[in-house]
Amino acid sequence: MKKNGFTLIEVLIALSVIAIGLIAVLNANLQATANATKLQNKLFALWVLENSIAEIRVRSTEFPISNHHDKQQQAQQFWQTETITTATDNPLLQQTKLIISTPVGFPETEILLQQDLYLRKQLESLEP
Repeated sequence: MKKNGFTLIEVLIALSVIAIGLIAVLNANLQATANATKLQNKLFALWVLENSIAEIRVRSTEFPISNHHDKQQQAQQFWQTETITTATDNPLLQQTKLIISTPVGFPETEILLQQDLYLRKQLESLEP
């Protein structure tokens, strides 16, 4: 007797191999999407950081020694920023640390970028 076709077992095995392959492709696609979103958030956080640095450099006065929380809008989202200004051993310099975190409304807060700046104090503020 001549066989024309596949047995049920052969068809089930072929379907399981195809299903495993499709699951692997979908998993890789989900991972790529998550990585693209994370990279996009880092890019927007970099823009917020650069804007914050530009604002600090444009200021004519120095920051007081403090810890300041703020929100900045970028890409239709409000990004959490923290500016920590501290004194240094050098009386001519102060340290300002900028921290950019995930936008408001994200399920968990994550620090995306952090930058330390050393800024020269204004000469007027050094005179007694």
